[in-house]
Amino acid sequence: MARPVVGVTGYIVDAGKARELGFGPRQLDVTPGTYLGWVRDSGMLPVPIPSHPGTLYHDYLDLVDGLLLTGGADIDPTRYDEPAHPLAKLEPVRDAFEFGLVRAALDRGLPILGICRGMQLLNVALGGTLHQHLPERSGELVHSSEFRDGRRHPDDMWVPAEHVVTVTDPELVELAGDTLTTNSYHHQGVARLGEGLRVAARADDGLVEAIVGVDLPVLGVQWHPEMHTGTESAGLAPFRWFARRLAAATEVLAAS
Repeated sequence: MARPVVGVTGYIVDAGKARELGFGPRQLDVTPGTYLGWVRDSGMLPVPIPSHPGTLYHDYLDLVDGLLLTGGADIDPTRYDEPAHPLAKLEPVRDAFEFGLVRAALDRGLPILGICRGMQLLNVALGGTLHQHLPERSGELVHSSEFRDGRRHPDDMWVPAEHVVTVTDPELVELAGDTLTTNSYHHQGVARLGEGLRVAARADDGLVEAIVGVDLPVLGVQWHPEMHTGTESAGLAPFRWFARRLAAATEVLAAS
């Protein structure tokens, strides 16, 4: 049987940063190998989908069986009718493309796994809102070493904060257990839940850490499973859930 094909969204590196990195003054579309490797090792075939200022959503989706939404910059809060926080990092080109891509994928009923920004994208695309800067919430756990005291510490961007997540969704409990210790790299999080979604896991401070579709084949996790090891449930469970949904969708198509 052929492997299910998964479209994996990526990051935009502008020409100035690309020059600093030695790639010349040109935009780079980057898909980290950690995402691609987890998809491949979970029995699926990853295909990068670069952000594009046009509307090629259906052309891309015609090629894939499911969609993995990766991490990255903050979602533009004008999409849920709020002004941007002073510390927001926005990528309007990526937003424009990915919101169109996600809505088209939802219309098709494609399985979707959203990671960090990808979970927030799913929530906003379905009418939800976000907390724009978690350190401003009272009693907040540290969810980001970069913003551990509310200010930005760029050198600590990829220093993981870790905390316990309590899992409540029955299928995710089956795959991951009742609790997980997860990495944490985010300064924003789900506030009002999007339509057709339910909470699948929370941190000890009440912050939503995972969401699933009520009737939609979607899962969003706030941590980065692709940055866990291959023996940790926080890494394995989301990709196993995704592989299950793709296998089920493939069986339905084969029977039709």
